[in-house]
Parts: sequence; structure tokens; C-alpha cells
Amino acid sequence: MLRDRLYEPWGRLDRAVRTNRPTSFDSSQGELFDYLKGRAEEQKKFVDGTHALGLIPSRALARRFDFSRFRHLADLGGGSGVFAIEIARRHRHLRATVVEREPVCPLAEQYIRAEGLEGRVSSQAGDFFRDPLPAGADIALLSHVVHDFSPEENAALLRHLSNELPPRGALILSEWLLDEDRSGPLAAALMSLSMLVDTRGGRSYTYGELRELLRAAGFRSVERRALLGAAQLVVARKA
Repeated sequence: MLRDRLYEPWGRLDRAVRTNRPTSFDSSQGELFDYLKGRAEEQKKFVDGTHALGLIPSRALARRFDFSRFRHLADLGGGSGVFAIEIARRHRHLRATVVEREPVCPLAEQYIRAEGLEGRVSSQAGDFFRDPLPAGADIALLSHVVHDFSPEENAALLRHLSNELPPRGALILSEWLLDEDRSGPLAAALMSLSMLVDTRGGRSYTYGELRELLRAAGFRSVERRALLGAAQLVVARKA
């Protein structure tokens, strides 16, 4: 994915900086995911690539977060379902639903079937900005999703999820967070540049920015936890 999708667009980084527009696709036609929708081969490379990148952090999350009191995970924008798969594999009481765009769901289902987890993990086509959460979902995950969107878009998304989750529900954000002075770390800074190249409004965020967005959305408890290397968790609870 990095070679086939992003090598040439990164070669046009100077243009992205000057224009504040992505160089990996024609943004006049919509967002990145609108662009991928009609390009099955490129869509599959994107999903397969993010699956490979998610294997190690998904296993770390499954080990380090206590899912014991939750029953149904909504993996929003979960792509291949790598996080849902690894979490369900380790926590056998848990069901999980990958909420994705319609063209991605068959790709997720292939990965789920390959792991023999189709009895507890499923995919559901939908728009997680607007649609209800899967029935019974009491915990939601946004793994490397909020960096795809602007602060205004994320504010709307987090308000929607706060309204959708049950009173004792929780939301996990998994991201490479910038330091509060935005001087680093390098991985998060490079991710922000990658979002400049590959999205219309995405960027990396500081913990403080995400905490403020989550509290404004109605989450009462917000905390940060280390995950793996540059990856961190932001855990928000309604009560």
C-alpha cells in the first residue's frame, strides 16, 4: 500500500503544503473514501495494507484493555476487521461488529471467515457519522480514524457516538498523538503530513485536543493510556 498508493503522492508534498489539498486523489470529487469506492483493486490494497499495519497494535490492545464488562464491540471504520478479530479472539465472551462502507464489508468478511470467527464477528455496512450503532453495542472503537477528519467533523462524530452509546458505554480512540507543543513525536508528525497528502481535512491531534472534543461531546471521563510505541489510547466513558 505504501509503495503503490503513497510513494508518488509524497513526491508532491510541496504542492500539498502550498495548496492544503491532497495529492493522492482528486479531492474535487469528494473524500478519499469516495475516491476508493469505485476502484476495487486500489480499495483492496488499502484494506490489506491497513490490516498488516494493524496486526501488532490490535494484539496489544486486546491484551492491555479490560473488556470483561462489555458484551458487544462496534469497530467503526475497522477496514479488514483486524482489531475486532484480535479482540474477539482473546475475549471469547465478546461479540464484535465491523462497521464499514459497503464495498469494504466483503473484504472484512473474508478475513473474519479465515480466522473462523464468523459466529461472533460480523460486518455491517453503514455510515458511522449518522447511523445507529449495531444493536447491543456497549463499546466503540475508532482506531486510526479520527486523524482522517477535521476537528469540526470529529466534533460531530463524537457527539453522535456519545448519543448512541448506552449510559455505561465507552469509546476507545487509538492514535499516534502529538505532544502538546506539537514538536513531535516523529511518527505522529509524519502521520499528520501523510493526512495532508491523503485526506481533505485530516491531521494528527494532541491528547488535549481530543480530550476537549470528547468532553464537549458529552463524555464525562477521559484518560490516556500507552499502547505500543508511538500508539496511544484515549478512553472515554459516559459515566
